[in-house]
Amino acid sequence: MGASIIGCRDLARRPCGSLKVDFSKAHEILGWQPVVSVGETIRRVAEKQREKSQLNRSIKGRISDALTPVVGKLPPFFG
Repeated sequence: MGASIIGCRDLARRPCGSLKVDFSKAHEILGWQPVVSVGETIRRVAEKQREKSQLNRSIKGRISDALTPVVGKLPPFFG
């Protein structure tokens, strides 16, 4: 599900193709149940990764913009 959100469904199927999530033992022994579904967890992780990637691109762009005037003034041996 999360992989389809970010357009990597086929890529995600390879490592996760046989992944089975079974909480029955934890529920049986501890009475525990997950608060968030596996699908929702994957969706949240994918969204955070997308946000992080967009932030990194934004920061790189700002650094590049800030350095462009400086690089243009450097002597040739720094280029």
